[in-house]
Formats: sequence, C-alpha cells, structure tokens
Amino acid sequence: MDVPGLYPLQRCKTLHLVRHAQGVHNVAGEKDFSNFLSPEFFDAHLTPLGWQQVDYLRKHVHETKLSKKIELVIVSPLLRTLQTAVGVFGGEGYKDGIDVPPMMVENAGESHRPAISSLNCPPIVAVELCREYLGVLPCDRRKSISEYRHVFPAIDFSLIESDEDNLWEADSRETKEEIATRGMKFLNWLWTREEREIAVVTHRGFLHHTLSAFGNDCHPSVKSEICTHFANCELRSVVLVDRCMTGSDPATTNYPGKIPSGLDLPSDVADEKLSNGGEGKRTKSRVSRKIKVFLQFLKRIAMAIASEETTRICNHCDRAIPSSNIDLHYAHCSRNLEKCKVCGDMIPKKHAEEHFLNTHAPVSCSLCSETMDREILAVHKGENCPQRIATCEFCEFPLPAIDLAEHQEVCGNRTELCHLCNRYIRLRERYNHESRCTGIAENNVGSSRDVRAIEREEGGPRRQRPERPNYSRRRILFTIAITGIAVLLGSLFFQKKTDSSSQVH
Repeated sequence: MDVPGLYPLQRCKTLHLVRHAQGVHNVAGEKDFSNFLSPEFFDAHLTPLGWQQVDYLRKHVHETKLSKKIELVIVSPLLRTLQTAVGVFGGEGYKDGIDVPPMMVENAGESHRPAISSLNCPPIVAVELCREYLGVLPCDRRKSISEYRHVFPAIDFSLIESDEDNLWEADSRETKEEIATRGMKFLNWLWTREEREIAVVTHRGFLHHTLSAFGNDCHPSVKSEICTHFANCELRSVVLVDRCMTGSDPATTNYPGKIPSGLDLPSDVADEKLSNGGEGKRTKSRVSRKIKVFLQFLKRIAMAIASEETTRICNHCDRAIPSSNIDLHYAHCSRNLEKCKVCGDMIPKKHAEEHFLNTHAPVSCSLCSETMDREILAVHKGENCPQRIATCEFCEFPLPAIDLAEHQEVCGNRTELCHLCNRYIRLRERYNHESRCTGIAENNVGSSRDVRAIEREEGGPRRQRPERPNYSRRRILFTIAITGIAVLLGSLFFQKKTDSSSQVH
C-alpha cells in the first residue's frame, strides 16, 4: 500500500529548477532543425521575447517571496543561462557610484538592457556540470571565461578550471546516458553545499535526462510532473532527499529533549515496577508485547498482498488501480487529466490544447501551403508536393516538380552528336540508340532535321528543297559593270562639290 514519504528535514534540500528563456537558436531551430548546426548561433543569446519571459518570471519570484528564501543560484556557463540567471535573480538596476561590481554590464550579449546590480541578491556561481549536451551544435559551445568575466563581473567563475571550452567537441555529441550520469554527479555535488534552498538555471536536455531517473516509485502523474520537458523560462520547485547519508549537515530545528533530565519510563514498565509483581510478570509482559508486534507485522503483509491482488479499472483513464486507492485516484484523475480524442493518451487538462497542436493538428506545407495531417507531411514534401525541387533527367537542371514535365518535353527534343555513328540523336532517344548503335560512321554529318528525315520509314514522303535560280554569266557581268560606273560617277560628283565649297570659304 502506497504511503506518503517521511524524511528528516536536515536530509532534504529544496531546488528551484529553471530552464533558460527563449534564445535566438530556439527560434531558428523550430523553423528548421538544421539551423542548430549554423555557426551563426554560437553561444546563442536571448531574444527580445526571451527577455520579456525573464521579466515575468522575476515578477513571480518576488511576488511569491521566493527571492528572499533562495540562498544560492547555480548557473550553466553559457550566455543564454547567464542572462536568464541575472535577469531573474539579480539585484535592481545598477547605479553609477555604487562601489560594487554589477551582476551584468549594460547591453551584455546584445541584450539592449541596462546594467544589473549585485546588491540584495543571492550569489550566483557558474558550474559546468549542469551544461547542455556537449558537442557538435555551436549553440551549446561557450565563450572563454575571461570574456564572461568582463560582461558578468559579479558572477563567481572560480569553479571552472579551463578558460577555453575544452569539453565541447565538433565531431562528437554527448549521449543521453552520459548526460544523465553527469546530472547525478551534479546532484551529488549539491549535497556538499551548505545552502538549503538553491536555484539552478540550466537547459532543457540536461533537466529532462537528469530528472528521468526519479519518480519511478511514485504515481504516474507524479512521475510526469517531474520528467515533463521544461518550457522556456519555466520554474519548478522540487525537494531533494538524502537517503544514503551523502550529506552530513546537522539538524538545525531538532531539539534533543530531557532538559532538565528525569525519570522517563514507558507507562507499562513503570506499572510493573510499582506493582512489584516479580520477574515472572515482567517476562510475561515482554512476550505479549512481542506477540502483538508480530501480529501487527503479519497484518501489514496481508494488507499489502490484498492491495496487490485486488484492482479496479478507473472509469476515467481505463487503468488498473489498487482497490484501496481507487477513490483517491479517480478524484485526482478526473480533476486533472483528460483523454486525447485522437491518440487516447491521458493528458493534463492544462496541456491538452498544446498536446493537440504539437501532435495532431493539421499542418501546412511550407512549399505549397497545402494543409494535411502531420503524419504525411514528410512523405508529401519528398514525393507529392508540386513545388518540391526535382531534377531534369536530360540536363540535371533543378526546378519545381510542377514544371518538370513541360521542361523535359522541350529538353528531350534537343540533339547531341553520336561519336560512334556520326549522327545527331535526340536526348530522349539517346539511351535506346546507344544500345542498338552499330558504330558505323557516315561520310556526311547532316543537321538534326536531316537525321530525323533519314530515320523515317523508307518510302515516306520527303521535303523537296526549292531549286536555286539559274542566273547567266553575261547578266552577272553586266550588273557588275553598271554598278562600277555608278560608283565612279558618284565619286566625281562628290569631289566637284567639295572643291566648290572650299572656294566659297
């Protein structure tokens, strides 16, 4: 039978987990995943919308008095997380004349924001254990620590060993198992800190794979609350429990008692001593207590077996639930969950619309704007979209598929010279011709029109060329003589006109 967990207070830490606000790489990656590979998004900064998300979360943190409780802020040393951390947990606007370094200088990382003060805020410490996936994507590679110290003067970078980013590799990406192992190492490191309430500003992938190791012994809805992917600038508060004596902090609120000291015996033992019934009665009392404890133990085992064997189907989610928990489960399930009408999954009501839009809503093709089901979008773009890029089989020119047939009709009628038989062959007939070409060269190479005429069936009508006019030689000589006399007379007339004009001047 499931029962609530109970742990000593000094064995618990409260963690306030925050994913960074929207970065420029998030916007580009949602349009096309390949944009994540672009060097343009190296160590991506926040967008203007991301800074608005930071302002809203900051307002929430102050309204809930969380800013007064947090003793330490741990941040991943990438620009987008550093900007989010100082924007949410930093002090008020920085003023000149204050003799303390600012948490962030003005316009750091193209933020177009004023400087942020380090007064009246928890310390912020950069730790590389809570970084996003390492490798391949330029957006997950950090700048040098010396550059960060210039724009974030009050952030503590002393725990980072290397100035340059030696953990990021261009051709190797960290696996899910490796980032989950790094996440557990990070949580174990948190136990070495003396602070009890800690905020962690990190990344979506790191949070998901680290938290997925938890909640397996909880109700599925609790597991979902822990492991669901974080939205930009989302905050979740969790309690980290030390079950293995990892930490060594003493209790600060426990009180030892017996001050001042005095007689403190169980009532049954005290009654035995007062009654002075002798050793036999005391022995009998001990035996009866042991029997009572053993019977209670057997009763608990029987209840556990019964709860495992007896289940009932929840009318809301159609799951098998232990009978002892069915009422409590149904109340929670019907209030918070609803079944997706498309896939049948149980979805939190507040995320139902988001689930439908991201999973089942029709989408439009970015090439032809046709609306279709999400499942066939990839097939449509690759095979059916009229605006997809196709290549002409004759000239290999890329063009929209809708224009391909008309282009190939024209392109296939172009001709090329066959170097084996010395004839011009149409491109659309080239492959068939090559398979049956005899390789016997012809003496004369004609035009493509002549080739088509030759290839016609024998005996078919052929176009007759018009005969050239037969001019006599005497007529040609007469024409040349008349032309020469006309040129001679013209030149004499032009020379006479030139001499008369020069005498006038």
